[in-house]
Amino acid sequence: MKTLSSGRKRLFRNAITYGIVIAAFVILQVLNAGGLLSPSLQGQLVPICAYVTMAIALNLVVGISGELSLGHAGFMSVGAFSGVVVSLSLQQAIPSGPVRLAVAMLVGAVCAGIAGFIVGVPVLRLRGDYLAIVTLAFGEIIKNIINILYVGIDGNGLHFSTQNEAALALGEGGKAILKGPMGVTTNVKLSSFTAGFILVLIALTVVLNLINSRSGRAIMALRDNRIAAESVGIGATKYKLLAFVTSAVLAGAAGALYAMNYSSLAAKKFDFNTSILILVFVVLGGLGNIRGSIIAAALLYVLPEMLRDFYDFRMLIYAIVLAVIILTALISLGGIKKGVEKCCKILLPALFVVLLVVDIRVFTLDGIAEGLNYYLSFDIKGLGSIELWSAAAGMALFAVGLGPGYLMTYGSFMSDKADLATDFVTVNVTQLLLCVMSGFACIPAVVLFGLDPLAGKGLIFQSLPKIFSTLSGGMIFFLFMLAIFFAGLSTCISLVEVPVTCLVDTLGWSRKKAVWVVTLICALGAIPCVWSDTFFAFFDNLVGNVFYCLSAAVVAFYLAWIVGAKKIRTEWYNPTSVIKYGSWVDVLYKFIAVPAFAYFAVTAIMTLF
Repeated sequence: MKTLSSGRKRLFRNAITYGIVIAAFVILQVLNAGGLLSPSLQGQLVPICAYVTMAIALNLVVGISGELSLGHAGFMSVGAFSGVVVSLSLQQAIPSGPVRLAVAMLVGAVCAGIAGFIVGVPVLRLRGDYLAIVTLAFGEIIKNIINILYVGIDGNGLHFSTQNEAALALGEGGKAILKGPMGVTTNVKLSSFTAGFILVLIALTVVLNLINSRSGRAIMALRDNRIAAESVGIGATKYKLLAFVTSAVLAGAAGALYAMNYSSLAAKKFDFNTSILILVFVVLGGLGNIRGSIIAAALLYVLPEMLRDFYDFRMLIYAIVLAVIILTALISLGGIKKGVEKCCKILLPALFVVLLVVDIRVFTLDGIAEGLNYYLSFDIKGLGSIELWSAAAGMALFAVGLGPGYLMTYGSFMSDKADLATDFVTVNVTQLLLCVMSGFACIPAVVLFGLDPLAGKGLIFQSLPKIFSTLSGGMIFFLFMLAIFFAGLSTCISLVEVPVTCLVDTLGWSRKKAVWVVTLICALGAIPCVWSDTFFAFFDNLVGNVFYCLSAAVVAFYLAWIVGAKKIRTEWYNPTSVIKYGSWVDVLYKFIAVPAFAYFAVTAIMTLF
């Protein structure tokens, strides 16, 4: 079998990394133009670019060079404040904002590079924990120097002082730029998401080309075996200093971009915690894995902001999400029989038992009759709603797995003796029963406590936990969240298996690689849904209603009219089935099911406009 050369493999990997960055930029720009990004997320785009650049820069030192640095926030602060000083000083000389931003970032990069050289010459003679401690100390030293530094400008140029603002002795019309511990308070915001995107591409180009160059190979040789590398003439100080200074330059540019996104900025922002945060990005993304650093930095930076609306329960939500993602991947690694099937045999009965316990407790609440009456009341006028029917069709298609492709994926693993007809009925009845039980567990209690039963995800993560936490010493709250966990985990397992099987069968990937790639993509794809209620509602309708109904309509038409309804019936019908089917099913399939699916698909598409 023909294989790619190492050079082509490297080029392909780099192209994927660039492609991810470019695709993310285009998608976010489209979402922003469509008004689907919240103001909060829009404000986070530039900091995300800055921290992605910082993660790339630090990975060059920690992952590629193999030296642990805990002071990179210091270089970021050098670039930030030198960039601000240059930007405010050149307001009259360079009126163009983008040009002034570019100059500020360039000056910030140069100043940080000089600071990196000054720090790196003595520090890189140390190794291990000693190097980490000293870089940490230098980072704090840089922060404290900026804390006592005062900079101003007037007609005579820049003025510096380490005493106070009055000591600057500014002339008429002069103004203080940097005010010691107060930092910068009158900055002009110039940063943009496009500038951040360009900086990330520049950082990628510099680091990836350095890694694949002769100098990069020398740096990695020193990391892997310093004694062997020095024995063949590779200078340790030279190459490690090259990586350190390059990293500091990129950190300085990122700092200038970050600073120019705010009207005020203080040195305390760039403390030890910031250095640790950047190190976490690198470690979780993978040491030496530039692509992983990009993804980890973007994901982990926005995660606290995503959970801000759920402040009281943010740690619980974070734990549930993390546990579901990891368990989904671990279960999927076991395959269909040992992983997915075995797990679902445990999860679904457990979900049923937990919901039953919660229902019983809800039924015993004082005054619950009002809530039960609300839940069980029937509004016949609602049957005329197009949205209702398309949503119901989407739920039904999700249950049997026809829309998302579960039916074809898992069906390929079934034996010829499988009774699909009975299984369809069993799945739908079970789905209906669980939905009714879930409604009994939630809606009556919400109505009883005077809350809005149509609150959406806020109902699950805000209203209901507050209600259930007051019942039975919090035990019902625990059981309720356990039910959500079981439901989410069983759903995620099914979601992951379809693309995993496709990647394994079509591209020849190992199951381990396919599982982790799909899991990571799912985690990243969930970010805008959690962040923006508008995007969540749009995406939920697009996938859960439009895509499900449309794909089911196409599949149903193909099977009924092209392959043949009779052939399909004989294929999935088991003569020993409890449920008996005759030729009347063919007529029902062709002339009732296919038009119904087509109608649901059209009505679902109409809801988008």
